[in-house]
Amino acid sequence: GATGTAYHYGDYYNTGGSNWAFMLGPASSGDAVQVEIVSETSDASAGIPSGTYVASSTNYSAQPGEFLPGYLSSNTIYGTNYIHYSGQSIDSYTPAVGGTIEIVNNGDGTYEMTFACEADHGNVWSGTWTGTLNISDQSTTYSTKSATASRHGYYTVKSLTAEEKVDIIKSSSFKAGKAQKAKVTVVR
Repeated sequence: GATGTAYHYGDYYNTGGSNWAFMLGPASSGDAVQVEIVSETSDASAGIPSGTYVASSTNYSAQPGEFLPGYLSSNTIYGTNYIHYSGQSIDSYTPAVGGTIEIVNNGDGTYEMTFACEADHGNVWSGTWTGTLNISDQSTTYSTKSATASRHGYYTVKSLTAEEKVDIIKSSSFKAGKAQKAKVTVVR
C-alpha cells in the first residue's frame, strides 16, 4: 500500500502560514502524489490542519489555504504532481495547476485526503488516500525561502549516459516520428 511522508517547513513563504510538503506513494512502483500546501499556522506536532486547498496563482509562493502548482525546474519536480514510477524511473508525471485537495486530520495521526486536480493539459487526476503520515519538522532548518530553493523537490533527474539513453529507448519501444512518454532515471 501507499505510504506517506510529510515535511513541515514553518512559514517558508513569509505569508503567516505553515508550509507542508508530502509524498504519498508505494515503496517501489506505481502511482504517487507529491503535494505542497500552505496551511494556517500550526505546530508540526499537531500535524497538517484539516482544510480544502486550492491552487496558488504562482509556482513560487502560496498563501494559507493554497497548494503550489506542479512544475519542473533544473531537472527537479516541485509543487503538486501526480507521479508514476517504476523502481527508480519516473514513467510520467502530471502537474496540478488547478482543482482542490481536501485534507481531514482525524486527530489520531491518521488522515483522509481527496484529490480533484486539473492537469496542465486540461485533464483531471483524482483520487483518495487514507493513512498515517511520517512527519518531520524541518521548520528550524528551512524557516524562510532564502534558506534553499530545492528543499521540497522530491525527485531529481539524473544525467544519463549515452548507453543508458539507448537502453531506455530500446526498452520503451520508441518509434521514430511518433511522440512517446519519456522515461527518466531519478536520484532520491
